[in-house]
Amino acid sequence: MVKPASRTTVAAPVTARNHDAPRVAKLGDQLIAFVLDIVFLFGVFATVDAWIFMRWGTVDGTELNLTTASLLMAGALNALILFTYGWLLEASFGATLGKALVGIRVVRTGQRSTMAASAIRNLLRIVDGLAFYLVGVMVAGCSSHRQLQVLPFLASARKTMSDCILGT
Repeated sequence: MVKPASRTTVAAPVTARNHDAPRVAKLGDQLIAFVLDIVFLFGVFATVDAWIFMRWGTVDGTELNLTTASLLMAGALNALILFTYGWLLEASFGATLGKALVGIRVVRTGQRSTMAASAIRNLLRIVDGLAFYLVGVMVAGCSSHRQLQVLPFLASARKTMSDCILGT
């Protein structure tokens, strides 16, 4: 006769986790949030650019000829929208729409005010965004490797240059 196996199981030990300390978001989460932000902003940029090109471009029959002024206006206005979008949403809510959908936030660990830190962080995105964000990805990927850290402010894992400088 075979006896049934015991139904008692031993639970694995539970480790205490500090929920107050923020964790650094994974690069994959940051990339997904960035793509979601770009998808949203692409619609805004397309609408604004269409308005600018119709307003300051020239129409010749069925052709829309773009002028230098319309291209400069579109570029400047798109840069302003991108900066304002990141700056105000991160300063006010701690996340852009993409970050909120993914579930990550920008947490201030430095001494600067939220508005100032967010403004500087979004201005430094110009450096992070060089070569289609290759600089930002390389800094974030290499910042966790001690032997690859050439700049002293890159002491935290998986953070872009702006996050390391500002302590966010």
